[in-house]
Amino acid sequence: MKVVWTTFFFLCAVLAAPCMAEEQLSVRIAEAAPSHSQTDEALKDVIAVLKRVLGDTNYKLVAQCAVSLPANETRTLGQYTIACSGPKNNLTISVSRDRKEIVKTTVSFQKNSPFIVADNLPGMKKGQALVFVVR
Repeated sequence: MKVVWTTFFFLCAVLAAPCMAEEQLSVRIAEAAPSHSQTDEALKDVIAVLKRVLGDTNYKLVAQCAVSLPANETRTLGQYTIACSGPKNNLTISVSRDRKEIVKTTVSFQKNSPFIVADNLPGMKKGQALVFVVR
């Protein structure tokens, strides 16, 4: 009987593990690249959105980090400070550069759907975008 219970608990743990996998917010800085260069492989999953938002055709990855969800973290990514708090369906994101807040917003993320802070905001470097995606 002990073998049956041990096997049962082992199977429950194995089957439940994918459901308990931690979600993360991937944060990347993408920058427009010269037309003769190729888009960085690390941006392939968001290239269509970058093209639509920024209009350029090629992008390079400048920096990246990940934030565990639910979040309560502040990260420095390149010249930006990114503060995240809350669960993915009510995530508050604050982006600052040189200690000046560029944007503060609350986003409800769908898995694998990017949210982009683009260079049309004051304080953003021309040709750069911050790309947020829940994985």
